Parts: sequence; C-alpha cells; structure tokens
Amino acid sequence: MKIVCQPVDAAGADTGSPITLGDDSVGDYIVGPPFRAESRLVDQAPLYGAATPYTNDQGNRRNSYSWTVEREHATKAAATAFNLGHANSLPGNCRLTITEGAADWRHAGCTFTAVECVLQTGIATTFRYSITGGTLASA
Repeated sequence: MKIVCQPVDAAGADTGSPITLGDDSVGDYIVGPPFRAESRLVDQAPLYGAATPYTNDQGNRRNSYSWTVEREHATKAAATAFNLGHANSLPGNCRLTITEGAADWRHAGCTFTAVECVLQTGIATTFRYSITGGTLASA
C-alpha cells in the first residue's frame, strides 16, 4: 500500500511536489488500511402520529480518513528531526491517493485535521494522520 498527498491550492491546482505519507514497498509499515468514515447532512421532520420522523438526505457528504504509519530512520537524530518537523512540512489542502496493488483511489479536497507523532523509540517513529473533506474523485 502507498499513500500520497499532492499539495493543492483552494481551486484544486497542484502547488508542489507529491509527499509520500506511507509506502510499504520502501519499508514503511502502514498499520491497517486507512479507515474511512462518511458523515451526511440530513433533515428530519416529525410526523404526526408516526413512530419515527421523516428523514431526508441533503447530500454534502464529508469523508474522513485516518491511518498510522511506522517508519525507521537512519539515525536517532534523523528520527527526532522527522518527529519535530514532519507535521509542519505537510500542506493544508491536498489530493490524497491511496494505492493498493493495481488499484488507485483519489480523493480531492482533503484537509489534514491531525498529524500526530504517537511514538518515537530509538530510530523508529509512529505517526497518526487524519484527513477530512475528501471527495472520491476516481477509483
């Protein structure tokens, strides 16, 4: 599995080089697949005498993804530098691409909501990422 973030501007145009957030083929360990959650805006109206209200989907789906990546660095100093600087190196807005085998899923309009170093042990770091707002652009 490989997860790549392409920085974009507010209009969705590419603004920099792609950033790899995890790649099993180079020794990163993506813990489980990215977990996806979708929330939807709905209207509800009570109905006289009904057991449940009328519910109507308004669209405006919001997708959220979270995943964890374990990495090994060349030295403890490199791991510490990555720990302290990685979150600031990530863009506010991006297009997320998740690749598993020959399949790609691209999600446009993503924003990082959390980038957290959850563990640093010697030369290894573990980061948890959370992104929201992604619209499935292709699968």
